[in-house]
Amino acid sequence: MNKHLIIICGAGLVALSTVSYAARDITGLVAQYTDLDDKISDACNRHCQGNRRQGRLNRVTIRREDGFHHIVEMWASLKNHQHQDTGIGGGFAVYQYTVDVYAVGRLDQRNCKITILDVSVSGDTLDLAGSARNEIGKVYDVQQCQLFI
Repeated sequence: MNKHLIIICGAGLVALSTVSYAARDITGLVAQYTDLDDKISDACNRHCQGNRRQGRLNRVTIRREDGFHHIVEMWASLKNHQHQDTGIGGGFAVYQYTVDVYAVGRLDQRNCKITILDVSVSGDTLDLAGSARNEIGKVYDVQQCQLFI
């Protein structure tokens, strides 16, 4: 009987540790307490094409890596869209495509600094991959990082 209790307790601890290390969506918090969404929008205004271009933060997740570090993943999209009005109530898309950006970093909760570990760009018709690779290894301050942990 005690052997079964130990196995059940051990399984419970494994389940608890799995839950505490699972990724948690913090997109709303990041949008509310940081300017990341604004930075993505500004970057799109500088690099995207079209009269209906739009940069947007799609998702941010965080999961504990160890006692002090957390892995943060971010997905963003840069929409390139040129719309042409027809003058008779409507219009059409001259072109429309999206560049997707994925980045992963390691947040150190002791000093609220995040190190960019990887950045990838798909659908890259804007040739952003080179500048995205330059972000790898850079360290940024994350204000109020305890809100996200």
